Amino acid sequence: LKTPLPENWRPCKVDSDDIYYFNFQTGESIWDHPLDEKFKALYRRENKKRLDGRPFKKAPDDETYEFIHGHPPKKDEQKKEDKGEKGSPPEQETAGYSDSENTDIQNKGESEASAAKLDSKDTDTTLGDTKGLHIPKAGATFTRDGYTSVIMEKYTGIIEDTEIIDHARWLGIDPDTDKQLMWIAEACLEAPLPPCWRPCKVVDSDEVYYFNFQTGESIWDHPLDEKFKALFHRENKKRLDGRPFKKAPDDETYEFIHGHPPKKEKKKKDKGEKGSLPEPLTKA
Repeated sequence: LKTPLPENWRPCKVDSDDIYYFNFQTGESIWDHPLDEKFKALYRRENKKRLDGRPFKKAPDDETYEFIHGHPPKKDEQKKEDKGEKGSPPEQETAGYSDSENTDIQNKGESEASAAKLDSKDTDTTLGDTKGLHIPKAGATFTRDGYTSVIMEKYTGIIEDTEIIDHARWLGIDPDTDKQLMWIAEACLEAPLPPCWRPCKVVDSDEVYYFNFQTGESIWDHPLDEKFKALFHRENKKRLDGRPFKKAPDDETYEFIHGHPPKKEKKKKDKGEKGSLPEPLTKA
């Protein structure tokens, strides 16, 4: 409750006294505090340590701040150590990584990303731009926080109606009264993961979570669940107000969820026989 909002986020109120949060940089709007999911993940992490009998956090510190905000807290710079010439910056720490090693996991200092030791060098780039990261393919294992996890295959089978109904309820959609918006639940189940995210399962358990191999963040819920919840709240409000609302996914809803428009396939121009090269010119 005391934590500041992330940059560019502001609390807003509509005429109906409903409070929501709006990002003035991306245009995103959500009902819940932007950091709620981070604090849920922090609670699950520390509670698991407690239940396992391991040391756990009993008060906030720099590590928990970085876990929530993605960067360490700014230190008071009033006290500066005398290092020769006044105002000279200290040497940068490299955390033991060379430039060539940074392709395995980007150097994040003491963050959790640098603590994930990959057991496989087979790179998986099937889920978007991984910016040179070596992410193991499905079936490979990696070690983090003393636990070994296996990267799971993305489910590509037929999505059952019961799965759609269950996920709709999870997103806050009532299958009976919100039938015209049930497409949102189905679209959520079919949505590809954002770049660098992979579904993982702790070995010898049934615990499934999502891990970001670039930032080191791990969460229990699908990374796009909150986006689809926000999409439902937006379209449902239009419906209840009697305004036009989306009844199927389109390019605008794709951009709302993923932050960019869908990639369009370039159509090849018809140049004679499909795929044939032009005939070489010969002098008469």
